[in-house]
Amino acid sequence: MTRNHLYTEHPDTNYYTAIDGIEELTLPATYFDMIQNVNDLKDECQLMAKEIEASANGNLYHCPDCEQMLIANLLDNNAAYCDECEHHYHIDEMELITIDELLETAKVKYFIKGNGEYTGVRVSIELPEFTASIDTHSQKFSAQWKNHIIEIKLSQDTCDRIDDHYEDTYLLTNKSA
Repeated sequence: MTRNHLYTEHPDTNYYTAIDGIEELTLPATYFDMIQNVNDLKDECQLMAKEIEASANGNLYHCPDCEQMLIANLLDNNAAYCDECEHHYHIDEMELITIDELLETAKVKYFIKGNGEYTGVRVSIELPEFTASIDTHSQKFSAQWKNHIIEIKLSQDTCDRIDDHYEDTYLLTNKSA
């Protein structure tokens, strides 16, 4: 049995148990088989890169009704539209998704100079179908599925915000060590 913060794989039954808030849902393994080809991977990566950019910029929210992630358009009266619920929501009605929450199951590799100075981070995310990572040095979000690799450029602002967060975490961790 494979255990992840997002799901538990049961190879003998070909089922997964997914955690949805506090409720556990048992789903057939085919539920996670969304990636069928490299174009599906590219589409999923583009969506994830947009979510990372939005979260780093403070524009990613949970829908108050279905918990789907929504990117708020700050130029459109601070509102977001949920395709699932088919409603518009103002940002005051939604819960902000921080970069911490978005990357809570991630593995972190710090880039540190010989003098102990933080210079960047690679954040890896293990998903049921592929592995994804954010590298602030190369300013890329990348994903690997089978023998395919997709890379998407992240903005300097997003990488700076991610670095600010992880540098603070690194400094706090090393001060207490």
